[in-house]
Amino acid sequence: MRNMSNAHAMTDQPTQDVPAGPNLMILKGVVWGLGFLLLIGFAVIALMIARGPRTDSVPEQIEIPLAEGEAISSTDIAEGRLFAVVTRGGLPHRIMIIDMRTNAIREIPVNVTVPVTEQ
Repeated sequence: MRNMSNAHAMTDQPTQDVPAGPNLMILKGVVWGLGFLLLIGFAVIALMIARGPRTDSVPEQIEIPLAEGEAISSTDIAEGRLFAVVTRGGLPHRIMIIDMRTNAIREIPVNVTVPVTEQ
C-alpha cells in the first residue's frame, strides 16, 4: 500500500477549469454606486425633515380686520391670495390683499374723488 500525503494526492488529480465568474471590479463599482445612491437618499430625507411640513393647504376661514363703519363690498381669489375691496360710507376705502398661506396682509389705499355738480 502506498502512503500518500494530501499534497501529493492533490497534485495527482486532474485539474478542472473553474468557470469564469463576474468581474470583481464591476461588482465593486456596482456596490459603490448603490452606496452612493443610498447616501444621497438619506441626505434628501434629512433635508425634507429639516425644512419641516409644507403648508400648501388654504384655510377655510380667514379673519379680515375691519374698522368701525367699514364693510367688504367684493372679494376675489387668485393664486392663493384673497383680494377684498373695503368700503366706508358706500365708497371704496382700501383694497386688502391677503396671502392665504401665510395670512400676511397688504393694504392699498383708494383715493376717491367725488365730482361736485353745480346746481
